[in-house]
Amino acid sequence: MEVCKISDVIRDARIRSGMTQEALAFGICSVSTLSKIENGRRMPQVRVFEALMDRMGESSERCLVYVGEHELQKKRMQDQMTLAMLLKDRLLLETELAQYERLVQKRKLMDEQWLSLGNTVLQWWGGAALPDTEQRLTKILGMSCQNYREKWDGEMQYTYCEILIFQMLVQCRMLNGDFLWSISVLNGMRHYLKCGSGILWKERMLISVHVLLAQIYYIAEKYPSSAKYSAKGLTISINTDCYHFAPVLLNLLAACEAKLGDTSEADQAESCSKLLDAFMTSQKYLSKFID
Repeated sequence: MEVCKISDVIRDARIRSGMTQEALAFGICSVSTLSKIENGRRMPQVRVFEALMDRMGESSERCLVYVGEHELQKKRMQDQMTLAMLLKDRLLLETELAQYERLVQKRKLMDEQWLSLGNTVLQWWGGAALPDTEQRLTKILGMSCQNYREKWDGEMQYTYCEILIFQMLVQCRMLNGDFLWSISVLNGMRHYLKCGSGILWKERMLISVHVLLAQIYYIAEKYPSSAKYSAKGLTISINTDCYHFAPVLLNLLAACEAKLGDTSEADQAESCSKLLDAFMTSQKYLSKFID
């Protein structure tokens, strides 16, 4: 196993990416903090390390670091909030958001971004107007993404939270019928996330991208394309052992097959979806009794 200093890993990755310290640090930490990290005079917190590596398109799992329970709790809550937003689970989002607010006393910019995103999504689900929601999401993205120009930038290295905000923006645009913009962003996101193979949150986001593409093409009555992305999403789910989105993908696949006249395949997909959904629900409740 190769042993590297975290300072060397971050500095070398930044140089390879051609980024300045100012561009890399923006919205994550101060430039002086990044300078101290690169010089080995400060150990970054896990959230800072992961955000820096994500922005440079590097795997944050390259390094093994010992972190406090506080940081691990934050990461778990971020993962749960992400699932809640993508699966539209209001109760889970309210629970995790409240816990996150209690946990984070001294808030950094990234903490404010997560909290603002969670609250905005809850307000949206509670009946906030679509234009207002899109405006708030754009403002939240601008907290850390200084060069956002209402499109996906293939040259940018986006963080976990930034990609989640993009997916929420896509959902807004979908409801407005802006499929061209949504497909353009999702395709850019799909290519970006493919490079993150082996990183759990990127694999989960990649599956969600396929869900959104399948939904858009289904609404547009392009059933072969919808079925294709549903099948691709299921393949990634199997390969990564991540089945949270499988019931949705199977339902989409069943609906597409029915529209295309293959009722036998549609019935099988729908039955499998119901079984998997029941299993996921049972697993969710059973987990409450397991340490």
